Amino acid sequence: MTDKKKLLSSKKFRYGTSAIVFTVVFVAFVILLNVMVSIIDSRTGGLYFDLTTKKLYGISDASVKALSDTNAAVEIIFCRAKDKIAEDDLLNPVKMLAESYENRFDNIEVVYKDRISNPKYFNDLSKKAIGSSVNIDNESIVVNCRSTGLCKVFSLTDMYKLTYTDDGYLIPFAFNGENRITSAILSVARNEEDTPKAGLVTGHGESIGHDIHHYLEDYGYETSTVDLKSITRQELAAYDIIVVNNPISDFIGMGTDSSNDPLKGLKGPVALEDNSQNVAVNQTSSVNEIAKLRDYVTEDFGNIMFFFDPFTTSNLPELQALVNDSFGVSVNNISYVYDDKNMIIASGYPEDWRYFGTYSKDKESAGYAIHKSISTSGSGLLPAFGISCNMEIPKKFAGNFEVSPIVETSYGEPLLTLSKYVRLVGDTEKSSNVIVCGSSGFINELDSTSLANGDLFREMLVSMGNETIVEGIEFKVLDETTINVSKEMTEDMNDKLVIIIPVIIAIIGVLVYIKRKYL
Repeated sequence: MTDKKKLLSSKKFRYGTSAIVFTVVFVAFVILLNVMVSIIDSRTGGLYFDLTTKKLYGISDASVKALSDTNAAVEIIFCRAKDKIAEDDLLNPVKMLAESYENRFDNIEVVYKDRISNPKYFNDLSKKAIGSSVNIDNESIVVNCRSTGLCKVFSLTDMYKLTYTDDGYLIPFAFNGENRITSAILSVARNEEDTPKAGLVTGHGESIGHDIHHYLEDYGYETSTVDLKSITRQELAAYDIIVVNNPISDFIGMGTDSSNDPLKGLKGPVALEDNSQNVAVNQTSSVNEIAKLRDYVTEDFGNIMFFFDPFTTSNLPELQALVNDSFGVSVNNISYVYDDKNMIIASGYPEDWRYFGTYSKDKESAGYAIHKSISTSGSGLLPAFGISCNMEIPKKFAGNFEVSPIVETSYGEPLLTLSKYVRLVGDTEKSSNVIVCGSSGFINELDSTSLANGDLFREMLVSMGNETIVEGIEFKVLDETTINVSKEMTEDMNDKLVIIIPVIIAIIGVLVYIKRKYL
């Protein structure tokens, strides 16, 4: 018993016990710290600081504002395991950005599923996908809304802007993930009553191609074909935008020979007697397509995009008269412009030639406002056109239309124009836009991430009132997103490390010395 008391009261025992207790507490602290770090890591998507100049992984105030009223549950889905994504230098920034959305919004969740292990899950997603990209692979990013049943699929390259190297290789030069993901969330989570409608005109040999149809769907439009011969003015007015793409036969109008048309020659609203109601009702002639398009813009404030092509070799006097007389743009689709300064000759045939456009320079014009965010971004991206019709803007103002170029040749000939219509209705100013493009080849390059066509088309939709597209989100040039640590920051960190670490070591040393001396 005496030996036991001596052992318990000895300095060696007390020092050893203190050492054991200290070790246990230290180990417990390390374990607790590890658990806390793991919890924070799982909930925040990783302990990292975005020190990039352009905040590559962050979301802007524009996205926060645009998504603040969106309450539907949205998933951002990656098609491989979370730990595998970090190995991909291009996919990992998208993951970090997605986690920023998850951290900021309670209704947004990041999901990781292996595509190989879950084929049925991804097949079901692809069936309900909207837009042009429905092929899901290991690098795809899917934005899915469970409540609406809509989803949008992106390829990895959709998240970047690409450019050609001197060796002819395409490489990413800018990150466009925030733009893509924010627009996709708004698109898939939209209420049916808020869905904008786009009409693709048919009946004249128009090209209703994959690109324009699905590109409109990418930005939230519900698309359908429109037959101007049968649609009523009221039905046409329900569309937010009408697209006429490369017609090869003319539209019915004032001068069209239509002997079977009981209202032949009548232009604009006409009075018809409704015997059952014994009242007069106003409606546009059921077959005067030109009058319907004109009234759609000037009376119902709808928006139209025209894409012509000089290789249809068709004379379109009625449609050309509408565009010239009503919208202030002269289009000659029988001949084409030749821009040898910006020309890329792919073969000996003009149909295969392509050239880059030059942005208009009149900063006071509505056309300049369309391309301003692109042309002033510093990216150097230009739009590409196929061979274009000869176009002219005879005068800046045509009635209530202000007419201006958006893109020109190097010689100043218009390739893409905007006719902006503004009129007071009561005390309210209302407007509509008419876009005229002399080349249907512009449409063929909408998906090219190395050209400005898609961005320009997007800005045209913004000008037409599309609220699904968020303004103020800029893509982030990669060479501007390197870690930016100033000299002051470096010196401050140095000072702290030089002072703090020795102080901690000194404190520990003093504690150990005291224990050894007095135990």
